[in-house]
Amino acid sequence: MLLGKSDYWPPKVRVTAISDSGDTLGTGARGVLIRIEEDPLTAVVDFGRNGIHRLAIDQTDVRVRAKAVKAGEIKKVRPNYLAMLGPPKLFRSKDGKMTAVSSAETKDWKGFLFIYIGKEESDWESLGRLLQEDKTQIQAHGLQPVLFPLYRTNDREMFKTVRDKTLPVAIMHDFLSHSFIKVLQHEPGEGPLFVATDLNGKVFAESREFTLAPLWNSLSNLNR
Repeated sequence: MLLGKSDYWPPKVRVTAISDSGDTLGTGARGVLIRIEEDPLTAVVDFGRNGIHRLAIDQTDVRVRAKAVKAGEIKKVRPNYLAMLGPPKLFRSKDGKMTAVSSAETKDWKGFLFIYIGKEESDWESLGRLLQEDKTQIQAHGLQPVLFPLYRTNDREMFKTVRDKTLPVAIMHDFLSHSFIKVLQHEPGEGPLFVATDLNGKVFAESREFTLAPLWNSLSNLNR
C-alpha cells in the first residue's frame, strides 16, 4: 500500500471534502501532516490556528501527494519529522554544556524515541537506569531519544537536569517542547510514555511503563 510506506508521506496536505461530523474546516484548508494512522485509515493534520484534526484519508489529497512524492514531483529535502523536529530545535549535553544538535549528527538517525515524563524524582531515576540498560538497543535501532517533560519548567532547570543526570537525550526549549507535545498527538497523559517512530513519524510501538521491551519486540518483528 502506497500510504504504508512513510517515505511517501507528503509534508503538507489539503482538505478536499467536508465531513458530516461538524468539522469546522473548509475545502482547500492546508495543513502539516503529522502522521497517517491505520484502522481506520486517518490523516492527523496540524492546521495551525484551526487546530489539529483527524481526517479520513479521502477527505484530503494525501493519496495524490503521496504519488507525487513517489514520482519525484514533490521533493522532500528531509524526512517529515526530521524537518519538523530536527536541527536547530534540538539540544543535547556535550562536554558539560548544552549545545545545539547539528545536521551532521542526524545522518545515522533512523527514527525517534519520544520520551514523555512527569516531575517525580523516582521517575527520573527510573528513566536514567532504563536508558543506560537499553543503550545498546537504542543505538542498534538508530533511535534518537527526545525528552518531553510533562510539566512547566524553564530551560536552565531542564538543561541542568539533563546534564547532571547525564541523560543521552535531546531536548527543546521549554516553550517549543510543550507546543510539540500537543502537535505530536501521542496522548501521554501523566506519563511515562515511550514512543518509537521512524523519521517521518510512523509509530512502530509504545510503552507506558519503564520498560522498552514492547518496542524491541515490535521492531524485531518488522525487520524479519
